[in-house]
Amino acid sequence: MRRLILLRHARASDHSVSGRDRDRPLTDAGRADAAAQAKRLEALGVSPDRMIASAAWRAAETAAIVGPVLGLTVPHDSVAAVYDASAGELIGVLEERPGTEVLLVGHNPAISGLASLLCGEPIALSAGGFAILEFKPPAEHPLQPGSARVAASQPRP
Repeated sequence: MRRLILLRHARASDHSVSGRDRDRPLTDAGRADAAAQAKRLEALGVSPDRMIASAAWRAAETAAIVGPVLGLTVPHDSVAAVYDASAGELIGVLEERPGTEVLLVGHNPAISGLASLLCGEPIALSAGGFAILEFKPPAEHPLQPGSARVAASQPRP
């Protein structure tokens, strides 16, 4: 892995029709935020060969907005384990689904925790925010504490 793009899902409704947290959709503002962040990522040259997203509705919806802008023509990997994962569990998900440049759409606290762990410094991603992590050479096993640096980040638009 050369780069890892961590994207926290965009702003979501406080409630879902089913009453389940994982079924909360994006708000109109969240959809607009996701589209704006997709354009920012595109302008930064992000070109993932794999996208992994939580199976929660708000993350899947964020991925569906961002993916086409970044040229992803295949569906993202929808992974139930991303929904309630720890930072360590997210590393396991990434190790099972390798790529050169991977976009991971997830939730806090895990997505910020993963960024913090990999960079060795506190990183907090707001809803819709992203961090592009580049791995320090040699990157044979890049998913180790302190192995990355933030190349670019953007809070919610």
